[in-house]
Amino acid sequence: MDGPSRSRRFDTAAAAAVPALPDWVGAEVERRSLRRVQRREVRGRRWVGRWVAVTTTGWSALAALSPVGAVLGGWEWLLLGVAALARAGLGGRELAELHRDDAALRLPGANAPSPWALRGSAAAAPLRRGEAALGALVALARSLGDSAGPSGGLLRGAVTGAVEVVDGLRLGAGRMVACETAMRAITDPQRRAGLVRTHDELAAAMVASAAGLDDLLVAAVDVVGGSAPTTADLARLHADTELLREYAGALRSLAG
Repeated sequence: MDGPSRSRRFDTAAAAAVPALPDWVGAEVERRSLRRVQRREVRGRRWVGRWVAVTTTGWSALAALSPVGAVLGGWEWLLLGVAALARAGLGGRELAELHRDDAALRLPGANAPSPWALRGSAAAAPLRRGEAALGALVALARSLGDSAGPSGGLLRGAVTGAVEVVDGLRLGAGRMVACETAMRAITDPQRRAGLVRTHDELAAAMVASAAGLDDLLVAAVDVVGGSAPTTADLARLHADTELLREYAGALRSLAG
């Protein structure tokens, strides 16, 4: 059995087992799954990019040498030079599109707490929901390919908003784990009151943000799943994306 087949079988088995995992493990599995998918796509894009760059360089060199060929061999070289110049221009455009697509779908950059740190934490469930929703949104965005219509643009914007929220969820989870550790260490009720208040505010913000990601995912599915999304579907996706950015800002402020 070849490597890709083994990889697909492993991914299928892992996907079937993920729902049964506890949240503190599931969050890490969802995060690693998305990172693995992105690494595969990046490798493929790098190979395509190298091939396009080499062929573009070759066409450019041929276009530059065509006047010399025309002098030595005839006017047909000029036609070949024009064709090579046009092909080099198309190659440059394709390279620019590859770089733009790589920048369009980035992953969260914030570090998340380890699975063992999340064990027993109230941050595990909303963090897992956020990681899973982001993975589904990225898959939906990639299913549209290079669509330049309103659906593609809005969905890529939704992914960007979801990345900001998941970054906030990871930062919030780290602070919540720290608060829970401090709460276990401090027994004086008055001294614990401030920690409890901060913990509860973070927990409420994380739960609300995870719910917002769920709503955004539903709106994205409505847009992608229909043959022709209505104006109302597009407006809902845009509104949910803007609301999600507000959640991301709130999480960043709470997480410090």
